Amino acid sequence: MKKGTFWLNENKNGGVSIGIEDYEVEAFGGCDYEWIYTFDTANTLKLIATLSANNSGSLEQMITEEFGIHLDKKSMKMWLDQNDIKYEFNSWVH
Repeated sequence: MKKGTFWLNENKNGGVSIGIEDYEVEAFGGCDYEWIYTFDTANTLKLIATLSANNSGSLEQMITEEFGIHLDKKSMKMWLDQNDIKYEFNSWVH
């Protein structure tokens, strides 16, 4: 498997989307796996505030510090759930 690096998009509504794509994933028969977390404005602000308690810099820098460039340093889902940050999650294999 080749790990991708995460990307961050600011949405028009004030929210953000954070996603990543891993390539040639053995668990999916060599297909690519992509997933995206989408946050509304209120939860984007909560994400920033919660991350800034232990990290500094831009949102992208704080995500890198907390979760790593491949989002594999710790479980983002578990962290979001523990901090009661709401999100929409989508994933697909292609």
